This record gives sequence, structure tokens and C-alpha cells, in this order.
Amino acid sequence: DPENVETGIEALAGELSRIRRDGFTDTEFARAKEKYAAIMAQLYREAENTNSEALASELTRNYFDNEYVPGIENEYILAVNLLPEIKIDEVNSLSDYFFTAKEPLILLSLPDNGKGSEVKLTEEYVKDVFEKALVSTYPPYVDAAGEGALINELPESGSSRLVKTDKLNNIEYYELSNGAEVIIKKTPFKEDEVLFSAFSLGGHSLVSDDEWVSANFASGIISRGLLGGRTRIQLDKYLDGKLVNVSPYIGETSEGFSGSSSLSDLETLFQMVYLYFNDAEKDPDSYDSYISRLGIYLQNQEADPDVIFGRTLRNILTSGHMRGRPFDSTMISEIDIDKAYSVFRERFSGPGDFTWVFTGSAGPDVIIPLAEKYLAFSIPGRDKPEGKETWKDTGIRLPEGKIEKTIYMGKEEKADIALVFNGEFSWSRENLVLLTALAEAADVRLREVIREEEGGTYSINVYPSVDKYPLSQFQLTVYFVCSPQRADELKAIVLRELASISEKVPEGTLQKFKNSSKLEYRKQIKENSFWLSAIKDSEFDGSGLAWLSNYEDMTESITDRMIMDAA
Repeated sequence: DPENVETGIEALAGELSRIRRDGFTDTEFARAKEKYAAIMAQLYREAENTNSEALASELTRNYFDNEYVPGIENEYILAVNLLPEIKIDEVNSLSDYFFTAKEPLILLSLPDNGKGSEVKLTEEYVKDVFEKALVSTYPPYVDAAGEGALINELPESGSSRLVKTDKLNNIEYYELSNGAEVIIKKTPFKEDEVLFSAFSLGGHSLVSDDEWVSANFASGIISRGLLGGRTRIQLDKYLDGKLVNVSPYIGETSEGFSGSSSLSDLETLFQMVYLYFNDAEKDPDSYDSYISRLGIYLQNQEADPDVIFGRTLRNILTSGHMRGRPFDSTMISEIDIDKAYSVFRERFSGPGDFTWVFTGSAGPDVIIPLAEKYLAFSIPGRDKPEGKETWKDTGIRLPEGKIEKTIYMGKEEKADIALVFNGEFSWSRENLVLLTALAEAADVRLREVIREEEGGTYSINVYPSVDKYPLSQFQLTVYFVCSPQRADELKAIVLRELASISEKVPEGTLQKFKNSSKLEYRKQIKENSFWLSAIKDSEFDGSGLAWLSNYEDMTESITDRMIMDAA
């Protein structure tokens, strides 16, 4: 907060002072070593599955920064041998070096309208506040990590049954005794990676207008609240050394979870999910801090012309619908902690109407016992209506007709231009591929003309997107930055060149698209994240996975004439 800069500087300097005087605690040090050891162990286990980009990045740092490249096996051996020998006194002794080696660099970034900033925040003032705080006396740091297990009592385990097996794709479908669907695909792609995603239909489309803003921020609020009686800071300390994360979300048409873990930490993942259903409580201090920081963040964004450009575009594309509003600082007052928790408990009333998807190195023999233990329960008094809920059409629609909007803002001599074309879309996998091919053809044509021939911009891009719900609609967005003096001229050329695609597709574009699409597909089907997304999407809309086996044929069948007709 610009009005509390002095407090922030004092808190920072005070913590540095405590580190210099007292060092880190034994428990902090132990967690840091445990976390580093866990990361190195996983990197070593996945050595054969490391992607080329990571390896290339390491070699680049070796060339430019003289960073050593001993290889992960040697790095792991060093970690195993040296970590136990590193003592806390050795680490704490380094604080004197860092404090005395040179004067600290203090960087402050504030909005122009920060109250008092022009008068008080001189270099001398900031330095004086920092140095006074640095020599003040502070009580020793107390490392409150929370004691005991995450969960002390569990309901009786449920049961499960195998519903079907997709032998072609090696996927097994189970149903738990409370009705939850669990889908598992064990893969050989990673030695120690489990990804998961869960969803239930409904989302914030089912909340009232009065609750809508709170519902959008509910997952962020709950994630920072108490979980199993631990604060977020205590929970993070408990999770140090564990390779696991779980994040709840509430979207427009569904609510759910996403996350990942190592094999050894998979039970912790299930325990966290269980707690979000059963023991997620308010933490007023954390909430106040979150809302304060969120308000400052949104307020600072409002001085950025690019942000205002994006918000204005979103407002146009949602036809000004109140549920399509881009979030800004004026909406902070609409967020209410009680409403957020009420919506969360309603949407997450129990795991029984969720679909749970797992991909990675754990199979049914590992996942199903944990699912029976932590997911096969119901919460008395919080059952949803009989039958599966679904989302509601809230009436957000793309605009009709031609709309032009110009925003004058900022000091930089540039014009940001977005041309958005939209309309109804006959949803099918074939049409999705065709739309992507059309965007590729447009991208090539515009890059050749606008950038190469006209010299009008460094970069111009075409982005396709499709919404299947509540109505099937497409968007094709052309975005580029240019000189304000050439904005109208280049915009007219873009429209002319897009129209020309209906007469001729740039030579070689289609074959390039086919080659790159098939190459990318062959890469993706060897990634756990791809299968997680594909299975979830197929369950969400009931479209199935048959398209996976004929994707390459589907891509190969696209012709220049089909692209021209689509244009």
C-alpha cells in the first residue's frame, strides 16, 4: 500500500535484522534441506524424461554464464553426499557476508498518485527508515509450522466398482459408493508424476448476481484460509519437502480441482482434497491481507494502457454483460468473505457428483484404495439436489454487427490494434482443425504483407478460439502493434488480405500446417497433461476420445478449398 511504505520497509529490514542476529531456526533449515533433496531426487528419477528445452537452457547458461553442467546424476550424487554435511551454523554465518559485502539495493515501485510519495519517498528518507529498522531490537522468530498429521479422523472407507475399460487408450473407469466417477490412465511417460483434475457441473453460473464477484474470488480466498486448522503459511511449511499441490477453482460452468504429486506424496494430495470438502475455514487476517494486496494490484494495473485495452476489449466481447465484467479495483467492495465461503461450501458440498481424472505413473492399484478412503464419502446436510447438476446459461453473448472503439491513453508512441471476427460455430473436431488451419493461413499472409512488405510491425498474430457452451461460437482475433500514424492504413490492409484468403491460400501454408500439427500431436500424446485434458474434456461434454485415433487423418484431409470456403 503506497500509504504504508514505511511499515513495509521496516518489516523487511526487521526480518533481515533477525536473520543476521539469530540466523535461521533448526526446523527452517531442516525443511529447506528436505525440500532440496526431494527436488533433486525427482529430477534424477526423471533424467531420461527431461525435455530438450530444459537441457538446451542449461547448455545456454553454461555458454553465456559459465555455469557448470555436471549432469543430473552427478548433481544428485553431490546433493546426497553433501547435504547431510552442511550445518546450520555454516549457513547462518553467511548472513554477515551478505550484510556487509555491499550496501543493499532497495527498489520501490509505486503509482504516480501514491499519497505522500512525492514528498516523503526520497532516497535519503528510504535509506534512513531502512537503517533505523535494521538496528532496532526484534523478538526471536518463532517457526510455527503446526503439529501433527493433516487429518486426525476419517469416516469409514467406501467402496468402488470397475465400470468399463477403454483398452485402446488404456483407461479404466470406476464408480465409488457415493456416485463419484474415477478415471485412471497409467502412463510410462514419467517415472514419478501423477496429475489430476476433478470437475462438477454448475460453477458460478448457478450463483446469484449478488454473489457473483465473491464466487469468482472464492477459490483464492479459501486457498489462503485455514485448512485442517493450519494457516496457509503453516500448511506451506508442512508441505515443504513434499512434491504436491492441490488447487480448487470455481469457473463459469464448473467447479473442481487441479493438482499433481509424486508417487510418495499422493496420499497427501488426497488428504488435502478431503480437507477442502470437510475442514476449510476462514482466516480473517489472511483474508484482509489478500484483499488489500488484490486492491493495490488492480489499482496499479489501471495505469497500464495495455491492461485497459484488454479490459475494454473483454467488455465489448461480452456485450457489456454484468457477469462479463473485467475485474478492476471498483469491484473489491463487492467481495465478501461470508458469501465466498457460502458459495464454496455449496459448490463443493461433497465429492460424490465430481468426476476425478488421474494420469501418470500411478495405476488403479494405487489410486483406488486412496479414492475409497478419501473420496467415497458424503457430508450430511450438504447433499446437492437429486441427479447431476448442470450449468445455467447466464445470457453472455458475443456482440452483433460492426463495433469500433478507440482508446486514447499512455505516453508511448504506439497503437495496439485488435480485430475480432466472431460468429456461430458448428462444433466438431474436424471444424476445430479447419479453424486452426484458417488461422495459420491468415497468420502467414499477414506476416508476409504487414511485417515484411509494409514494414508496419515487428509482430502480427492471429488467434482462433471456440466456445462450446452455452452457445457454440468462434472468435478469430488479429492483434498487432504499430505507429499511430499508420493504424488506419494497416488495418485496411489487414482486412483486404484476410478477404483474399477466400480466393487463394498462401503457397505451402497448408502442408506446413499439416506437418507441424502432426508433429505436435505426436509429441503431446506422450505427455500426461495432454491425456488429462483430453479425458476431462471428453467427460465434460460427452464427446468421447474416438477423435484421437483419427486426428492425423483428419488433419491430412484439409484442403486449400476448405480453407478458402471457411474464410
